Amino acid sequence: MKKVKSAFILAAGKGTRLRPLTEKIPKPLLPVFHKPLMTFALDHCIALDIENISINTCHLYEAFYDAFQVQEVQASFGLGHYEGRTLTLFHENPILETGGALRNARSVLEQGTFLVHNGDILTDAPLQDLIDHHIQSKSMVTLLLRHEGAAKNVAYNVSSGEIEGFSGTWNSLPSLATKNSLPMVYTGIAVMEPSFLDWIPIEGPSSMIPAFTKAIEHKQKVGGFLLPHNYFWSDLGTPASYLQTHLHIAQNNWRPPYKLGKKHLSWPQAIHPSATIDSSAKLDGMVVVGAHTHIAPGAHLKNCVILPRTIITQDAHFSEMILSPDISY
Repeated sequence: MKKVKSAFILAAGKGTRLRPLTEKIPKPLLPVFHKPLMTFALDHCIALDIENISINTCHLYEAFYDAFQVQEVQASFGLGHYEGRTLTLFHENPILETGGALRNARSVLEQGTFLVHNGDILTDAPLQDLIDHHIQSKSMVTLLLRHEGAAKNVAYNVSSGEIEGFSGTWNSLPSLATKNSLPMVYTGIAVMEPSFLDWIPIEGPSSMIPAFTKAIEHKQKVGGFLLPHNYFWSDLGTPASYLQTHLHIAQNNWRPPYKLGKKHLSWPQAIHPSATIDSSAKLDGMVVVGAHTHIAPGAHLKNCVILPRTIITQDAHFSEMILSPDISY
């Protein structure tokens, strides 16, 4: 079994599709049954015995510094901690986008094969299989693909196992699909060689997608990998997907196969221990009640996620909603 030593978690985005919720909480730190979303990716990396884990931040970066007890080394660089591992945080101002973020972390990523994982993805995909395939295929980049999910944005040649291009819905790039390729969904998870960093512009914000495209045009091997079986994958980018993910976890008793951090060994729990719920309140279906939340007498909630420090007033009725101290939708 091969392993990679480094991983990079993309966490700098503004989470615009989840506004106004993400105006106060960065999307990768939104709680999923009280556990910050991106810590699932961190747990997965630790389970893979990845030694060096880096994160990029921009929007509400102070929240990441608080969550991981980050000590600032420089204005754009800090060291944090999670489950006994040191985390390297690269702060961007302005945001460098996905490609620029990798270039900015080149000092830690150029040391060998590395894993890239979007910070807003929750999955139990067997990433060791992806790593093994990448190493065996001798690709410069291997993207983890899916048949189903968000908008299909990748043209994948099943015969060659390589990516041929990206659809026009993604950064307005023309589709390079041929009769031999199938449209697939890029999951936001990939394994890369340091040589890919050479295809990213040397300065300024830049997406990974033009770099992939340029590399493909120059006959570099950018591969795809489809797992032979189904796995859970969710992009928690919208209110609907955030709520639906909680419903899926509750209805399927879902729990990732990798070990979770010590603080969340009993995950998932619907009711946070610090929440107070009046005995006359009624909770139907899946209701997640966050820390320091109070539910008043006569309230009726069904299939709702209630974020920390929310007060549900007397006789209030909510269904299929995300509730917070400031907003509900």
